[in-house]
Amino acid sequence: MKRFLALMMALMLVMALSACSGSGESSTASSAPEQPSSVSEEPAPPTAEELLVMGQKALMEAESLRYTANMEMTMTLMDQTIEAVSTSVSDTFQNPQIKSKSVTTTDMGEMGTQETTSYTVYEDGVVTVYTYDGTNWYSQQMEMDLEQIQQAMNSTQVYLELITDLKEEGNETVNGVETMKVTGTYSGDAMQKVMDSSGAASSLGSLTGGLDLSNLYSEMGDLTATMWLDLETGIPVQYEMDMTEPMANIMNYIMEQLGEQAEGITMTVDKMTMNMSLSQLNSLEDFEIPEEALAAAPLA
Repeated sequence: MKRFLALMMALMLVMALSACSGSGESSTASSAPEQPSSVSEEPAPPTAEELLVMGQKALMEAESLRYTANMEMTMTLMDQTIEAVSTSVSDTFQNPQIKSKSVTTTDMGEMGTQETTSYTVYEDGVVTVYTYDGTNWYSQQMEMDLEQIQQAMNSTQVYLELITDLKEEGNETVNGVETMKVTGTYSGDAMQKVMDSSGAASSLGSLTGGLDLSNLYSEMGDLTATMWLDLETGIPVQYEMDMTEPMANIMNYIMEQLGEQAEGITMTVDKMTMNMSLSQLNSLEDFEIPEEALAAAPLA
């Protein structure tokens, strides 16, 4: 049971962090909408597809941006109801240096609260991650070229590329910004690409004891999402996803992977939702990595 609880927290953490990773390269498959040639006519408002292209370009060119993700989950494990709320705030910089700071807090009510802080820095072909788990700092390094790190920081832009079945739901004001409300669908294969691009799939594998999770997200089924796109920039000011059914499918897949270790354990995912917002475009204050983090011993 403790392993299952740790696994669920790992899932929430990794999915929140993957959703909050920064922007990267923009797709060049489409181009920005052309302006009408006649100056006497009012320009046609952008379509959802055109706004998505604009948003990809804006994210690619952003020097800094804050991503805030909130996840709520309710599950039943062996007749015990467990509720958890996870909030992750990630400040991402692309100029003059690629780096980010993320703070994730998971509140499990009577079972306690855990906060994790991580700093990620890219320099001279090496990515270094410093993580504080509430007790100790540790660090980890991996070699990556510039294209790889851009892909790893690219999940938000990938979200914009892979959504299908777009429907325009009218205009709304969100946090003082005029937006277009858009709904769409992600397939399991599309979500697998999101997790692969952010590095979340490999991270989840290490957090869950090396289980074979290569087909994890392709097993989850379709996921419906709602986005509010800035009418001026196309950036998704906010988006929401109900992940209850997909997460239930994922956990069933993991229980199959565990085999005899899961024998006699019953579990249901009753609710899992995610809400993410983007803010402070090009207005974030720079940060310094703490000395205790820089002195942390590397993981083997």
